[in-house]
Amino acid sequence: MEHLLGLPSLSRLRLDELSEVPLDAIAPNVKELFLNKVSWKSVDLSRSSFSDLPRPPPDLEVLILEYSPFTDTKALLYATRPDGRPFVSLKNLKRLEIDGSDKAAFETCRLAASTSKALTSIHVKMVPNTFAGLYDAISPSLDTLQHLVLDTSVEYFNKPDPYQFACEELEKITYSNIQSVTFQVDMEIDYQCGAEIRRLSDWNRIDRLFVVLRSWRTIASGHILRTFASKQRSRRITGPQMRW
Repeated sequence: MEHLLGLPSLSRLRLDELSEVPLDAIAPNVKELFLNKVSWKSVDLSRSSFSDLPRPPPDLEVLILEYSPFTDTKALLYATRPDGRPFVSLKNLKRLEIDGSDKAAFETCRLAASTSKALTSIHVKMVPNTFAGLYDAISPSLDTLQHLVLDTSVEYFNKPDPYQFACEELEKITYSNIQSVTFQVDMEIDYQCGAEIRRLSDWNRIDRLFVVLRSWRTIASGHILRTFASKQRSRRITGPQMRW
């Protein structure tokens, strides 16, 4: 398998449910990397492959992390070679997608945002009510960030708005090049969410605000659609375009 991972013609790579993949196994020309439950193992840094035939690290443009604990991701993104270069470079990363089960996902997001000079798209999927800390995670990329997707789900009654704290975090942004913010919600019940999102309908720091509702039941989205339709009719001219 290590031979296949190292093919010089390999530009897109997806790894699912693998353990102890060598840190230096990823081919240098890989631009898009998808990781799902992958753990990494250290390598013998004194091997002649590093000193006799050095190769540049993969210079990623797309990184997608699904169900990847931060401890495993950190092992890959923080590790460095004897020459001081990373095993995986994020300096030209353009798109980042994280499916996070806890706030540790924001640590990965902040690392990528701090390292990349070209990050234009961030998609963060979190369990409900865990968006506190979002601003600190994305703030290093505000000069380049254009599209932000906040993804969550609603499965039970009697819960706070799943986007609690999200808009409060976004309102901390005083300048940016963000063109669109998308709120993407999986809904399995008739749940009256949307109060948090409506706070941004008059926010003039973005051009477009999208609300994407995915529901097992048509009735589940009825309340939120009626709410946004009413708000859209009464919004100020200075607010963003709202689409759903």
